[in-house]
Amino acid sequence: MRKATLLEVANWHLSKAKEYHVLAKHQASRMGDNTRVADAKAHAMVHEQSARYVSRLISPESREATSTLCHASSIPQNNPLTLPQIAHIAGVSSDSQRDMEVYLRTGVSVTIFRQDDCGRGAMPYCISVDNDPAFWIDCKETAEIARDYAILLGLRVTRVQL
Repeated sequence: MRKATLLEVANWHLSKAKEYHVLAKHQASRMGDNTRVADAKAHAMVHEQSARYVSRLISPESREATSTLCHASSIPQNNPLTLPQIAHIAGVSSDSQRDMEVYLRTGVSVTIFRQDDCGRGAMPYCISVDNDPAFWIDCKETAEIARDYAILLGLRVTRVQL
């Protein structure tokens, strides 16, 4: 199977963002369903953020050449990012993106635990980096979802504390 180039990944995210914008407009004009419109706009925003993040990974040389994902100048040849990892990195704050990228690329060990630092509005189960417990990858509704998400991101779950 051929690996996608970074430019192809960025273009795919842009095309998906456009599709969701069209869907949002269609639903707003046809049904007036604000929940579906908001969902479509949220999906469009995630794809736009992913496209922007991938675009930052592309060097000027690799924009012109069609080198594969694992041969792009900013990506180690032995450990390319997966689409779920790219999407996750795009969704975090810009000041955390570089650290997040390093942690996801290296597949760090993580612990899932029930957090109470962020108040009632936050998801209760945190995915925390073992060697940097202050750095949280994400929070999810259940320990099982958190574990599955960590595995999807290529992380090694060492403990689940309920």
